[in-house]
This record gives sequence, structure tokens and C-alpha cells, in this order.
Amino acid sequence: MIDVKNDTKLRVLRKGFHETELRASVLMKRQRKHYNNVNENTLWRNKNKKIESLTDTTNEKNNITENEDVKNENMNFFQSSVGMTKHSKDVISNHSIAFADFTEINGKSPHKSIITVVEFHPNGQLLMIAGFDGMLQIYQMSGEINSLLKRIIVSDLPIREAHFTPDGKEIVITGRRHYFYTFDLISFQMNRIDRVFGTDFASWEQFWCSPNNIHFIFTGALGTLLVMSRQTKKIIKTLHISQKIAAITFNNNGNYMYVLTNSAGLYVYAMNNFQCVDYVEFVGIADATSLAIYPALSLVAVGCRSGVVSLYSYGFIQNVENAKNFMLLLDTKTLNTYNGNATNNTKTINPLYSIENLLTPIAGISFNHDGQLLLIYSKLKENSVRLVHVASGRVYANWPQQTNLGRVQVSRFSPHSGYLVIGNDFGYVRLMRLFFYPQC
Repeated sequence: MIDVKNDTKLRVLRKGFHETELRASVLMKRQRKHYNNVNENTLWRNKNKKIESLTDTTNEKNNITENEDVKNENMNFFQSSVGMTKHSKDVISNHSIAFADFTEINGKSPHKSIITVVEFHPNGQLLMIAGFDGMLQIYQMSGEINSLLKRIIVSDLPIREAHFTPDGKEIVITGRRHYFYTFDLISFQMNRIDRVFGTDFASWEQFWCSPNNIHFIFTGALGTLLVMSRQTKKIIKTLHISQKIAAITFNNNGNYMYVLTNSAGLYVYAMNNFQCVDYVEFVGIADATSLAIYPALSLVAVGCRSGVVSLYSYGFIQNVENAKNFMLLLDTKTLNTYNGNATNNTKTINPLYSIENLLTPIAGISFNHDGQLLLIYSKLKENSVRLVHVASGRVYANWPQQTNLGRVQVSRFSPHSGYLVIGNDFGYVRLMRLFFYPQC
């Protein structure tokens, strides 16, 4: 429930003084109606009419046939121009984005520290929030009433990282300690993992889960990577890189691991034998801090300390042809930057384009589930979060409209991009709804 009595911006949506709280779905409908009454012929209004029309006629046979035809046309999305597809129901506009701000999801139980973790469960029905205060909260995302399902207090561990395992059965909780915790979501039992056999690692604060649910990857000092078995919680391999590690990610099936160094070099490891199978360097990145990939289009996004985020096409990720088709959406000036250049036997890749809207170090970047949006944020300046339309490289000017987001510490899309959450340095997590995506 959302308080509409004490929030001066939401009081106008009440139908009477007896209304003090509204469900999120009701509030969203009233916000749309109010906005449409005040602003005639707006993009939001037109987009919502399309969404409502699709919702109301889902079960009608004629409209279903029509929608299927539209989907078939959009299969060739990346083989056509933006001008030909900008009105398609499956292609998001690059001019403005329709959204609603549902305020702080943890407004009644804020953290007493900065937010370090926000993450959706793989099924999209749970949201995990955690912070340095050792509190971890799990919310049930029903769409109407997002209620607190479970609160966990880890008194001896300031939480720096926490992730759902890909199978959704467990949460791994780590911090700057020689031990870490796992929480079983089925039995609701906490288990402490003390000194791991085979290593004297003093801190488990930073780690990644492989999508195939087989490995955990922990980073150590001086470019050390510890590969841990997800099942046994034992170290099975130690990898060494001669440079400082900035970020790690995987392809969709977890067969390959991509390790970004602060010098903008990308190491590619095959996870079946832990051998490095490729190495490239990204041109235009001085001090890399963040990494995101979208394998379906062979896209790599790299953020750096100067606040610049650059997008690259790297054919090794999946299929070179997909990347070439994607480039038809870009300015023709970028077409000569696709093929990697060989310099001193090292492959280099030029950017397709760069985003320069932020001026402080990039803390995180991520693609949404269909690769149409790119989320970027920085921790060192207030309200430093942006949404980028990937195909055109445009930053949405109408988002965020709020100027009270604080310093964004972490931000994530939901599995189907219907929700976007932002955790800040005040201990709050703001929930936003992206109307273009009907499923959350």
C-alpha cells in the first residue's frame, strides 16, 4: 500500500479525505488518468492507450491474429531501420519512456546504512534488499501489494554482496570477512561457511554466480580468481591475471567467463577447462570499472572512471552476423569500427558509440532482458543514473524526473524489465514501473 495522505504530490489523486492509502495498481491508473487530463496528446497517453487496448482484447481472435502478424514482422527488427519500426509494439521508442514512480518499497523499514544489494529472484516474484547494517529483506512482488516476506539480521557481517543462485533456491551473502553465509529459501535456514579448505582467503566480499549454477567466482588481490563449486563450496581452481580485475560476467549458459581488467582488456575463459581462449582490448577506455554483455547481439558495454560508457561489438560472444545487422540501426559513421584491429598481436575493438552523460566513475551498467535498454549509474554524485536506448544511443531525457534519488549505490531491472529498482545512500530503495513491458 502507498501512502497518499502525507505525500503532498499524491494527495491530488484521492477521491475523498477518507482515502489514506492506495494499492499500487489503483495509484498507477489514477496517475495515468490525471496526467492525461492535464496533458493532451502526449506520448505517454498514446502509449497507454495502445497498452490498454492490447490488454482488453487479448482473448479476441481477430486481434490475436493481428498481434501475431506484428510479432512476425518484428523478428526482422535488427535487419531494418529505426524509421520503419519505431511504431512497432515490440520496439521501444527512443524519444521518451513511459514510467511511474512507486516511491520507496522499503519506506516503512529503511536501512540504517547505504544500500549495497538489490536483486530480483529469477522468477521475478521476490526482491532482495541488503546493506552494511547487516539487514537483508525479501519482498513479495505481487504487482499490487509488495509486502515484506522475510527479514534477516546478520549481526557479524556488514553485507557487501548477496545473490540468488540461478536455480532460485539459495541466497549467498558475503562481506569483508573470512567467512560468508548461505540462506536456504526452502527451509529458511542460515548456514555459515567458515574457512574454505585449500585457501587462506581473508575476504569474500566480491563474487559472481555462473548462470548454469555450477560455479562461484571470487576475486582476490593482485588479479586472483578463485573458482568455487556451488554444490560443495570448495575451491576447484585458482586463476591468475597480471592486472587488476574490474568486473566479471558470463554468457547466458555459463560456458564462458568474461573478465575485464582496469586497463580495458577482456579475458575470455572456457569454463569446462578454465583456459583463456581469447583476449581483446577496448579502445577509448582509460580506467575500466564496469562491464555488461548482451550475447544475442554480440554487444559489450564498458564503463570507466571518467564517467564514459562505450558500446562495442565483439563477435566472439555469439554471432558476428547479429552484430552486423544491429549496426544498420546506428549512424553510418560507426560502420568502419566493427572489425577488430591487430596492434602488436593484440586485438583491439573500436566503440560503436560512447555515452558521456555522467561525469563521475561508473559503478554499474546492465542491459535489460531484450537488449533494448542500457542502465548506467554512478555512486559519487546525486541522481547519477540514466537509461539509454541501445539501438540509437540516445539517453532518455524524461527519466529520471526525480531530483531526490540521492547517491545511487545499486540499480537493477526485473527479469522481464517491468520494474526497475534504485538503492541509494539513505537506506531506501525506490521502485519504478516501466509501462512498455507488461510483464514484470
